[in-house]
Amino acid sequence: MKDPYVRLAAGVLAISFGCALALYLVLLARLVQRQMEEERTEELSFGTLLRLLKEIQMPMQCGRIWLFLMLFWTVFCLFAGCVILIQCRERQGERSVFDLWPVAMGLLFFYAGMVMRYLLWKKRRVATAQAQATVVSIEPGRGVDNSIVYRPVYKFYAEGIMYRIVSPTGHNSSPVKEGERVKLYHIPGQPEKILVPREQKVVRRISVFFCVLGTWIPLAGLLAPWLRTR
Repeated sequence: MKDPYVRLAAGVLAISFGCALALYLVLLARLVQRQMEEERTEELSFGTLLRLLKEIQMPMQCGRIWLFLMLFWTVFCLFAGCVILIQCRERQGERSVFDLWPVAMGLLFFYAGMVMRYLLWKKRRVATAQAQATVVSIEPGRGVDNSIVYRPVYKFYAEGIMYRIVSPTGHNSSPVKEGERVKLYHIPGQPEKILVPREQKVVRRISVFFCVLGTWIPLAGLLAPWLRTR
């Protein structure tokens, strides 16, 4: 990495990662402390720490990973924006104030993708009961903009009772076929509130696309002087 702008980008990434990791550990420490206060636990041994970490219900597994990525990329974009502003003020190299636009747009795309991921995770967090359903039919209807949409009708058993539920989400083209067996989730005690992963495939792909786009665009802004000379 002989080019100074490449070294600068690597340095910004490294510092941002360290800051985000520190913020994440502080948040995790506060959650552990809150859990200790609720259980009235005074001594914190290694075994107790592991048990408390397992019992913490705030974003678990994938949720924690996305939370860390959100912290990391927010810190990175803010830090990269400050570096670009300082370089513009000191008129270093080929740096331009317009290099801030990719950083701002990247953060916007990244947050859009993260919000979509959060909404998907939030629905999945409450719908924990699993069932195997059969697609009985595909019902056409009218959407919000008066366009034709298709809603699958699912038949499944929950708590010993057979339910026939129309999907709350309308699609331009049905993601499932009539007679197909699919896996769905519902809220325990409320089988009429269902969540079908097959229906969320498009939203998941769009959210990943936005996150990837929001990752590369800020890097382009930080490396803009280096890219302009290629």
